[in-house]
Amino acid sequence: MTIRTRLALAYAAAVGVTIVVLGAIIWVQLGEVLRTELGRRVELRIAAVESALENDQQGGLQEGDRDTAGVWVILFRPDGARSEASAGAPALTAAPWTGGATTIGGRSVLVRVNRAGAGMTVVAGADLEPVAAAQTALAGLLGLAGLAAILVSGFGGWWLAGRALGPVATMTAEAAAISQADLERRLREPRRLDELGMLARTLNRMLDRVSENVRRQKSFLAAASHDLRTPLAALQAELELADDPRVSHLELRAALRDARGDAARLADLAADLIELVAAEATGRPLVRVPTIVSDLTESVVRRLQPLARAAEVSLVADASDAQVNLDRVRAEQAIGNLVANAITHAPPGSAVEIQARATSPEEGTVLEVDVLDRGPGVRLEERELIFGPFQRGAGARGGGAGLGLATARAAAEAHGGDIGVDDRPGGGARFWMRLPA
Repeated sequence: MTIRTRLALAYAAAVGVTIVVLGAIIWVQLGEVLRTELGRRVELRIAAVESALENDQQGGLQEGDRDTAGVWVILFRPDGARSEASAGAPALTAAPWTGGATTIGGRSVLVRVNRAGAGMTVVAGADLEPVAAAQTALAGLLGLAGLAAILVSGFGGWWLAGRALGPVATMTAEAAAISQADLERRLREPRRLDELGMLARTLNRMLDRVSENVRRQKSFLAAASHDLRTPLAALQAELELADDPRVSHLELRAALRDARGDAARLADLAADLIELVAAEATGRPLVRVPTIVSDLTESVVRRLQPLARAAEVSLVADASDAQVNLDRVRAEQAIGNLVANAITHAPPGSAVEIQARATSPEEGTVLEVDVLDRGPGVRLEERELIFGPFQRGAGARGGGAGLGLATARAAAEAHGGDIGVDDRPGGGARFWMRLPA
């Protein structure tokens, strides 16, 4: 069942329920009004009869004015015997004790009983059948009017729902027409920023993110293919050379050494790719554990100390003893990649500083990490580029694939944090990372 049909049915049902409730109230109120009016007429007839008895007349038993038409009267003597009765009176042989609505002779009547002078009892009443007939007629009228109103409201609701959902259908058709080859196409946004306008804007923003992700994936695949093609081609050439019977023993050993180096580079590249995928928010689930900040930095320093000694660079860590709650594997990997990048660019004899502390702003604890070096720094136009996969700055050193900083950013974003780089006062670069912890 379509939304349009459901809305029309719901609107018709709401109108039907409203009519039933209001009709029931009107039906009850009409009965009360008619019974009250009938009781007033009965009381008037009793008053007229009592007045006639006081004057020793019998005119009170005659048909009165139109206000008391349809009201009957029966007189009972003090001994309880029936004395006189007006036209239309039921065959009562004894006066009832109390008045009210009752059934006499199969007739539903409204009765009033009054003790008059000289011990006489006056019983007056009127049939309730006209009241019931009026209520029945009203119920039929309300039923017909309600049915007509339900049908009209259902059709009106169906028409209004169609008008309201028409732009949604148009938007759905436009969205369905957007293919992978046409990801730059966007939905038309209504001029009014109502619910439909917000929906169109939200869908367009989602398409922007999808298009950007597809672009990044294509760029990633192209870069990965390029970085894989070079060592694979070299490895293939070296193995073909080793298989040549004309190759000397020394050339064979050299080819095997080169092949082993290319295989090692391929293994490192595969490991870096695995780390990048695992560090992303869509990788393995985030496992937060209580961690001492100083323990985190000491582990990074201990692991990268051989690399620093080989580059003639010293590592200086300044970390607090505060406890934070984060994914230690991802955090240590990200900090390690920032430090390894700083070691690569730091000049011999300089120091790479690691500053880590926990702050407690209003939104919660944050781990702030700064890695500072005295290298050439990062040009302004490259500060966003170098955090992409397979992207390296113009002055990059070493033979890395450009995945270290990308992995660090993925780890930061998985925590809901951020990462960046700016100039260090006095020269060099300051890589910073903020992790909600």
